[in-house]
This record gives sequence, structure tokens and C-alpha cells, in this order.
Amino acid sequence: MDKRLVTVVLLAILLISAAIFHIDTGGLKPTWVTVELKDAKDAFIFIKVLYPDGFRGIYSGRVKWDTIMLNLRDVKMAWEAQHPEEHGTTSLLMITLVKNGSASFHTFTVDWSKLPARIVITPRYRTVTLESGETGIYQSRVALEERNVSVPFVQVIVAGESYGIVDIGEIPASMAFRVYLFDGLNWSSIGHTYPGVGNGMVCNPMLEPNSTLFIERYVTYRYERWKISLDGQFFYEEYIYVPRMSRGFHHGWAYDVEKTTTPPGVKLELVGQFKLSQNPLLRYYDITEEVDRLGLELLPFLEELASEGVVSRTALESARDMNLMMILESPSNKPPLWFSITVFGRGGREYSVFRGHVSTGILNGEDVEVLVFCFAENGVVNGTQTSGNGWDGVCPS
Repeated sequence: MDKRLVTVVLLAILLISAAIFHIDTGGLKPTWVTVELKDAKDAFIFIKVLYPDGFRGIYSGRVKWDTIMLNLRDVKMAWEAQHPEEHGTTSLLMITLVKNGSASFHTFTVDWSKLPARIVITPRYRTVTLESGETGIYQSRVALEERNVSVPFVQVIVAGESYGIVDIGEIPASMAFRVYLFDGLNWSSIGHTYPGVGNGMVCNPMLEPNSTLFIERYVTYRYERWKISLDGQFFYEEYIYVPRMSRGFHHGWAYDVEKTTTPPGVKLELVGQFKLSQNPLLRYYDITEEVDRLGLELLPFLEELASEGVVSRTALESARDMNLMMILESPSNKPPLWFSITVFGRGGREYSVFRGHVSTGILNGEDVEVLVFCFAENGVVNGTQTSGNGWDGVCPS
């Protein structure tokens, strides 16, 4: 064959190969991921990936080889079609391995800007409750529910004649929300969703006497329940995560302080007591902090779904026992939020400052920050008299 013809043929093959590679990878960045499995021979394997509208199963079967190749091009295209400030652009890969009545759960963040070429999995099996079922190896979603919930980020109770201002703002950085899995016995934290980037918005309402200020944000909570069929046996996986959130805060006041309650599990602890001089109006409390990790109320969402027969009672009771909260944090070293509170009181009076804290089983009993405060003037707090002047302001216990 003529050398010139051979060169032309080889060049054509290279061009065609490059075009096919470009099509298969969805553009300039590859979308293939290799999953390497350690010590998983003959285990059942179920792979799901998070689309903007929920998880979708992309593979079910038994482990026959040590590696599986996944092409995530369609997932990438689905996320690129979303508004990144509202939904983010990051997906989640969920892999379940089941062997001898035990399961191992693995999640991986799918960041299209730095997609890993290879993922290595070493199973860490834990017991799951199996039931008898039909033959076949498959996974199917049996429930999906979501609610757009106005979630309190800040709650400030003023039990007395205090005034002030509260600021809360975003730091321009990614915001990460925990993803939770219930395996039939326990809830566990398995990864994060990234539903947008903070754009520096600030909310700064006033504190009013004898009132409770709420600063809230609309957050979408999504619940999914999946049936995992193991060729004659099955169990369920239940997921909770945040697919999106609103771009700003809103606020309001409640004026019946005596009926004010704090989120479940939140305890108020005394952090300062102040007696002001006779000057007419003095600042007695001032704080500015960055928030690395914030606990948000989640149980009302689960309780609503349980009342509708969607969430299993076992999952709800487990969530109550561990005081499950949605946790907002940052994937980087930048805290996602900051807040500031400045409070003024009248001269000649005494004030007590209480700050909330809560422990949650999802962090093995560690405290997670909640922005709940109470400012009490000459009152009774948690059954303890803060002064003898007879004012009956009360912070909730």
C-alpha cells in the first residue's frame, strides 16, 4: 500500500476516534468513571446516581469482576441544564453492596470539574433486616416526596424591654447539606448535596420588646424510599437530602413569648448576666461570629410524611431517638454563614442572656450549633430566678 495512503487512513482513524471520544464523554472533560471493588466477589451490587429530580438506578446485579465502567454523560448533561445558583451542579454516586445478610453503603461526590478516573471500594458490611420476596435482582424507587419548608436559621426571644438588631449573611462559598440513609435499623450520614453557592446576601431585621424574631429560608427537603431486591429477599433504603434552597432570607415576629418553643432537643444555657447603669439606653450584648456548621430542624418534615404513611414508623422513631437534624456546613475552609446580634437594655435593670445548643446522634452525641438566643429581663429562666424585681418574663425551658 502506498505510504501516503496509509498516512491518510491512519489520520482518518485518529480523527474518527477523537470524534467518538468527544461524543462519548459529553465534551472536553471525560465522563467515564472506573469503580474498583475490593473483596466483593459474588456480592449483590446496586448503583444509583443523583439527577436533579432524584436518584436513578443505573446498575443492578452481582459482582463478577473487580472493576465496573460507568459512563455518566447523561447525568452531566442533566445537571448542566439546571440553574447552578439554585440547584448546584454536583451529583452523588451511591453504591450498595450486599452479601450474607449484610450491606455496605458507599457514596462519592461527582464534581464535573475534577471527576476522578477511578474509585476504589472496600466493603464495610453491617447487618440489615431482610424480608422474603420475589425472585430477581433489581432496585426500584417506591416513594418520592419533597416539601419546600420555611426553616428557621435564627430564633431570638426577647422576654422583656430589650431592643436590638440581628444580622445574618452568606459568605460566597459552596454550601453543603448532609445526605442521610436509613437502612432499616439506623440513620447514618453518607455524603453531601451542594444546592448552590452563597452570593453574599444579608438579612438584618430589628429585635422588638416582648417578641420572638425568626429569620428563615426556604429549603427543599426530599425523601426517597428504595426497594432493594436480592433474588428472593429484599430490604428498603430510605434517603433524606436537600436538592435546592431559596436565594434569600425572610423574617417575622411572634408576640406571644410565653407560648414560644425552641426546636426539639435545643437547650438554653446561661452565657451572661448584666446590670446596667442608670443611663437611659445601653448596649449590653454584642456578638459577631462565623458559622462553620449549623443544625436545622428536620423532624417536622419526617413527622408529616409519617402521618401520611410515606415514611416508615421505624425510621421516624429512630430519627426522634437521635434528634436528627439537617446539618449545613462548608466543604471548604470557608464558613458558609456569619451572624451578628446587638442588644440594648434600659438603665438600672438586670438582663440574662441564654444561648441554645443541641446534641444529635448523627454526630455521635456531639453538639451542633443552633442560632437560638433568649434575652430575659428580671425574670425566671428555666425555673431559676434571675432577679428579685418581680418581672415575670420567661425563656422557654
